[in-house]
Amino acid sequence: MAQARVQTRQEVSINGVFYRTKGQITQKLINQWAPKFVIGDMTKDSQQRASVWAPRFNRGIGKYRVRPGEESDKAWWSTLQIRGTHIVLPQLATTTAVGAAAQVGAIGTLSSEIYAAFGTDVRKYNNTTDSWGSSLDTLPAVVTDSITFRMNDVVYLAFATTSGYTYTSNGSSWVDDTTDTLYMAFWDDRLWGIDNTGQMWYSSQIGVESPGAQLPLPDGSVNDLFVARNADGLLVLFDATTVGH
Repeated sequence: MAQARVQTRQEVSINGVFYRTKGQITQKLINQWAPKFVIGDMTKDSQQRASVWAPRFNRGIGKYRVRPGEESDKAWWSTLQIRGTHIVLPQLATTTAVGAAAQVGAIGTLSSEIYAAFGTDVRKYNNTTDSWGSSLDTLPAVVTDSITFRMNDVVYLAFATTSGYTYTSNGSSWVDDTTDTLYMAFWDDRLWGIDNTGQMWYSSQIGVESPGAQLPLPDGSVNDLFVARNADGLLVLFDATTVGH
């Protein structure tokens, strides 16, 4: 069939039929492929990587459930280091030589040296020979906590022993303090301690303690004394107890 020939303006021929146009005929380049149609979710959640939910967890542990749409800043439990902005792996565990024939109560560091309390026996680790040296001091009781801190421009290592705490600044001379101490922390340029009854004390000079607050809880309720950030992001002193902190 011969194709129809358009001879009049504002007229087109489609399948041999002439049609009048409303306006002038214009030319336009079009894509030879059909347009893309997307059915379903077209938000950012469609992207595998863009929709990843990555909370920071830098407020610590202890949160079991998170409500939908709620930003979480706590984890239920983790062995990772989550206190900083980024989540990093836990400290590398390295097996060392066996020390004295007693359970290790606490480990502390002083001047890049590692000290451990085996029962009431304090020893220093020798990294070269992978061995624990001879006894440096005999503590009054079994250790419950350890801390390294700087007070009045002197760095100390202290072991809490329930009946008191024992401290040193050089690893060779050890001093026993008889103020009841179960756990210790350093905050606000002061050394803090708490005993089994929940009685706190603080010290601005090593060996000189002043009484602090008394927790309104039964004896044996204290699990730890530590420094962490509060809801405002400030570092404050916390008592971990059997009913919270």
